[in-house]
Amino acid sequence: MDRARAYQTPGRRAPSLTLHATPAWSRANLERTPEQVLPDLLAAAQDILGPLDVAQAFAHRWRYSIPAVTAPGPCHWDAALDLGWCGDWFTPDPHGPRVESALLSGWALARRVTGTD
Repeated sequence: MDRARAYQTPGRRAPSLTLHATPAWSRANLERTPEQVLPDLLAAAQDILGPLDVAQAFAHRWRYSIPAVTAPGPCHWDAALDLGWCGDWFTPDPHGPRVESALLSGWALARRVTGTD
């Protein structure tokens, strides 16, 4: 288990829990179906959290969720071309590629475009 996040979804009575497998586990199990990996993921969560009263569960495989190659810095801006790019493949912080990196990268590019960096 790489990380877990609990949250309360508006309109639902029960809290939700999102589980993230490690990149190594995901690579090793990529060709298994979501139905095949779900029991293993739930067992790993219960090893950490204790017994869970699961009302509903599903697994989703993000085949391309972690870039194989990352770019240094938060983004790229070419002022001569008026062209920039950003995304989770940039590493604006030490935590590596993830959805938060895409957000930080986008903000960094916005600052460069507007000249406020």
